[in-house]
Amino acid sequence: MDTNEPDLLKEEMLQFIESELKVKVALKGIRKIGDKIYWVELGSIDEKLKIMRNKSKLKNRRGGRIYINDDMTKQQREIQGIIRKIAREEVSKGKTVKAE
Repeated sequence: MDTNEPDLLKEEMLQFIESELKVKVALKGIRKIGDKIYWVELGSIDEKLKIMRNKSKLKNRRGGRIYINDDMTKQQREIQGIIRKIAREEVSKGKTVKAE
């Protein structure tokens, strides 16, 4: 998305979510917070859960990788980084690691 205009961002994001994730949602707000990073506020927790359940559909998408993550505090991001580091170490030892 090449615009910072909120109405255009909102419309493009709605189209993306419908076409790629096959989910209909109501967006309360959207902000571009980085070159390719967007913060999206949904209408309800149920809509968020629908998106989170369907985000795996983006794995085999042509045109590049797209990630959908929960909004986290700095402390939560740091903890997740530590967990990922431990998981990589365990995988390198030949163990199986599963996120739950």
